Amino acid sequence: MLQPTMAIHFLLLLSALSALSVSADVFTSIDCGSSDIYTDPNSIVWMGDNDIIQNGVAQTVPPSNSISHVMDTLRVFTTRKKNCYIIKADKGGQVLVRASFYYGNYDQKSAPPTFDLQFDGNDWATIVTSSTQMVYYEVTYVVKGDSISVCVAQTKPNQFPFMSALEVRSLGSNMYSHVDANFALFLSSRTAYGAPAAVRFSDDPYDRIWETGQVGNGLLTVASDALLITTSGAEDDPPMAAVQNAITTSATSEYIILGATFPAIGILTYITLYFSEVTQLDPTTQKRSFRLYKNNQSFSQPIIPPYETVTELYATNFTASANTTFTLVATSDSTLPPIINAMEVFYISDPLTHGTNSIDVGGLGSLQKNFDVLQEWGGDPCLPAPYSWDWINCSSDAVPRVTSLYLNGFGLSGTLPDFSSMTALETIDLHNNSITGPIPNFLGTLPNLKELNLANNQFSGSIPTSLSNNNKIKLVVTGNPNLCASGKSCQTTDTSPNSPGDETPSSSTTDSGSGTKKSSILPIILGVTIPIFVVFWVIVGVCAILHHKRKTAAVASIGAGQNGGANRPNGSPQQGVLNNADIQMLGKIGQAVINNFQSNMEENEQVNVELEEDLENYEALYKKSGVLAAMQVPYRSDTVTLGHVFLVAKDFGARPAYFFALLYPERVSGIITLGVPFVPPSPSTYHKYLPEGFYISRWKEPGRAEADFGRFDVKTIVRNIYILFSKSEIPIAGENQEIMDLVEPSTPLPPWFTEEDLENYEALYKKSGVLAAMQVPYR
Repeated sequence: MLQPTMAIHFLLLLSALSALSVSADVFTSIDCGSSDIYTDPNSIVWMGDNDIIQNGVAQTVPPSNSISHVMDTLRVFTTRKKNCYIIKADKGGQVLVRASFYYGNYDQKSAPPTFDLQFDGNDWATIVTSSTQMVYYEVTYVVKGDSISVCVAQTKPNQFPFMSALEVRSLGSNMYSHVDANFALFLSSRTAYGAPAAVRFSDDPYDRIWETGQVGNGLLTVASDALLITTSGAEDDPPMAAVQNAITTSATSEYIILGATFPAIGILTYITLYFSEVTQLDPTTQKRSFRLYKNNQSFSQPIIPPYETVTELYATNFTASANTTFTLVATSDSTLPPIINAMEVFYISDPLTHGTNSIDVGGLGSLQKNFDVLQEWGGDPCLPAPYSWDWINCSSDAVPRVTSLYLNGFGLSGTLPDFSSMTALETIDLHNNSITGPIPNFLGTLPNLKELNLANNQFSGSIPTSLSNNNKIKLVVTGNPNLCASGKSCQTTDTSPNSPGDETPSSSTTDSGSGTKKSSILPIILGVTIPIFVVFWVIVGVCAILHHKRKTAAVASIGAGQNGGANRPNGSPQQGVLNNADIQMLGKIGQAVINNFQSNMEENEQVNVELEEDLENYEALYKKSGVLAAMQVPYRSDTVTLGHVFLVAKDFGARPAYFFALLYPERVSGIITLGVPFVPPSPSTYHKYLPEGFYISRWKEPGRAEADFGRFDVKTIVRNIYILFSKSEIPIAGENQEIMDLVEPSTPLPPWFTEEDLENYEALYKKSGVLAAMQVPYR
C-alpha cells in the first residue's frame, strides 16, 4: 500500500496532445576565466565572463591536463566570503542551472580545493574537486526574483573556490511541476538507458545532459524500430534521443534493478521513469506488463509501455536512503520481460528562502550604484548565513533585515545616496572616507538608528536638526573641516585649532531640556613612532630587542567618553577621532621624542638590557628618550597631564612597553600589543608558544630572510607583508615553502591600504635600506 504522502502517477502520452513550447527566455553559457566567444561541437555558444563578474582571477589549466576547450579556463576567487555570478531571469520562470568545476592542477600544487556552492541565498552543495575529473552540479527551481545568483564560498583556509563553467536554461512551465515551487530539485542522476552516447543540446532543446548509464550483467540493450517517438506530451518532456533505446532482460522471470544511488541518511526524493515500447507487438500473442517495486514492495500499478509514444511514471516526496532499491518485475500475465528507456532522480531541497528583505536590497543597490567599489559584492546580501556581505550585519529573521553598515575606510567619494528605506539600520559607520556634500536629513529619521559615525570625511554645511536634536543617536562627525554645528554660522575658511569659527564637534547629542549641544573633551593620542630603520626587522621577525639600539613603544592616552567608555582612534563605533590640528600637534611631540632618543643613541650612550637584568637600565632609556617628558605637553590653551595611558606596542615594541608598565604603574592603565605576542626571545620559548612555519621562527634562521625576500623588489615585499598580516589567520608556511609564497601575485591589497599608500611605504622602506639590512650579521 502506498504511503499517504506519496504521489504515484501515470502519464500516457497521446500524439494528439499539443506540444509544449521551449522557453527561449534564458539560454546562457558562461566559460569562466575566458575572454573569448566559442561555439562547441553541440552548437552551444559560450561567452567569456570578463564582462559578467569583477572579482576573481582568470586561470588556465596546463595543456597536459586539458579535457575540453571550456574546461581549459577557470576563475579563482581568493577574496571575499562569497563570490557570485548574477544572471537575469524572469520571475516565476522555471530554470535549470548547471555549474561545472575542473581543477586540472591549474596552480601546480596538486591540491584540489573543497568549498560550498550556493544559489539565490540557498545552500546547494559542498564541492569536492578533482585534479583529473570534471564535476558538475545541477539544480532546477522556480525563480523568485528578476535574476538568479550562483555563488561559491570559501570554507577552508587556503582552499580557494573557483568555477569553470556556468549554464542557465529556461524550462517549460509545466515541467517538474509535481514539486512545490518553494522547493528546488538537485539532480542526482539522469540516464538514457542503451543510448550510444550522452544526449544533450540540440537533441534536448533544454540542454539536459542524459548520461548513457552502465548495462549490468544479464541485461540487454534494445533499440526502438519506431521512426518517430512523440514525447512532447509528457509533462517533463524527455527528448526523443533519450527514449529511442532501452534495456531489458532475456526472460520474464528476470527483473531489472535500477542503478539509483542514494545517500546514507534518508532524503526526500523525486524520481521519474520513462517507458516506450521498442517494437509493434501482436496484441493476440504478446504483452509487456510489469510493476515498479520499492524495497521489494509493489510501488505502482501495472506499466504497459506504448509504441511510438512515452509513458512517464513519477513519484515524489518519499524518503530514500542507501538501503533503498527499485526494481522492475514482470506481472504474471506478461509474455515479455520489463523494459526501461530513461530515468531521472532528484533530491528535494529544504524550503527555499525568500531572500533578504527586498526594500533593504534596494537600499544596498543605491549604495552600490553610487560607489563603484561596492559593486564587487553580489548575490543575496544576508543569505545563506554566515555568508553575508563583508560590510553589513543582518538580523536572524526568516526574511533578514540589514541592521548595520560598516563602510569605514572603503575609499568612498561623492555624495551619499538616499537609502532611507533601510529602516532596520541600527549602526552606520562611514568614517575615514572622502564623502562630500551635506549630511542627509534622512539619517536622523531612521527609526532604529543608534550609532552614526561620519568622522574624517568631507561633509559640509550644517548638521541636520534631525540628528543634532536626536538624543537616541550617538553621532560622531569629527574630521569634517567644512562642517559646522546645527544652527550656527558655518565658517569653513579657517580650520586652525584656535579659529573662532571652528565649531566641529567630536560627538554630538542634544539635551532634550535645553536643546544645547553637549561636547565631550577630545581624547589625546600620543604617538612615539619607531624609527624607520627598525621597520624591516619588525617585518622579517628578527628580534630587534636583542640589539643595543632599543626601540620605544608607542604611547596612547584614552580619555573617558560621554558615557564613561574609552574613546579610540579607528576603533569601534564608540570612539573619538583626532582632527588634523590634533594630529599635527601630536606628530611634533612624537618627533621631538624620537629626535631626542636618536641623539642619545648617536652619542653611543648604549643601554645593554637583557630580560633578567635590572629595570634601571630601561628607566634610564625612557628618561633619555623623553617619553616621560612628553606626557606633560601644552595642548592648545591648556596644559594636559596624561595621568594614565594605554601603551600601544607593535611587534617587538611589546617588550619595552611591559617594562614601562612595571616601572611606572601609576601612569599605565593597560597595554595593547599588535602583532608578535610578548614572549622571551629564546628558541625554546618560541617553539613552545608559536607554531612551526610562523614568520618569527622561520626568518630567524640564518639565510632564510635572504632566501625569502631576495627574490622580490621592495614594492612586492611591502605588498605581500600587508596582505599577509591583514588576514585573520596567522601566516604559517609549509615545510618546503617560504612565507612570501603564501601570497598569490594576483591577490588584491586590503581595502584600507591603497596603491598610493603602497607607493609611499615603498619609498620609506627604500630609504631605510630594507634590502641592505639583509646583509647585516645576526648577533
